[in-house]
Amino acid sequence: MAKGMLLSALFAVLISAFLALRLPRYYVGLAALGFSWLALGVYSACSAELIRNPQSGYRISKWWFAFTLPVVLLIVTFTGRGIVRASGFTTFDIPSDSMEPTIQKGDRIVVDTRAFRSRVPQYQEVIVFH
Repeated sequence: MAKGMLLSALFAVLISAFLALRLPRYYVGLAALGFSWLALGVYSACSAELIRNPQSGYRISKWWFAFTLPVVLLIVTFTGRGIVRASGFTTFDIPSDSMEPTIQKGDRIVVDTRAFRSRVPQYQEVIVFH
């Protein structure tokens, strides 16, 4: 019970880091949140699979573990993408070489679509147009 509460609290902290703290604005923040999100999902799945049944004392078959781990990875990936998108971050491909050498043609960048709602762009900030 305590482990479930702790995992739920960690999940809430990660959601607030995406939405309220806006950590994906920085590459290190995006990487740390992505790794943390993945680690939390895999740990939760592994601990749920490896717990013993209190009535019979047996564990679930290892085949279920081999089946559910890839499914958990897919669910965590798509859920994380949805939360990043809902928090206002979008990825874009760079179609031209107009920003070289700063941004190369074919690069992928993460854009905070809500960055300039409360302030004006500053010198040396990149602005994305559709």
